Amino acid sequence: MSEFIEAPRGAYVMSYEEVPQEELWEDGELQRSDVIRKIIDRVLNEGHWMLVRKTDRHLDVLQKKGDK
Repeated sequence: MSEFIEAPRGAYVMSYEEVPQEELWEDGELQRSDVIRKIIDRVLNEGHWMLVRKTDRHLDVLQKKGDK
């Protein structure tokens, strides 16, 4: 389930959570090749997961909010 949070300038972004290692590897039952297929399936085929990357931008936003 996705939830939306308000971002600067009225834009909305989805919040996200990290997929726990236990869920990704199904408690050690999957091999590396199975996990790779699972990731590709969830991201590209089903669209239930999405790729994210860290940025320093969120730190700038938090610091500006603290300055008010």
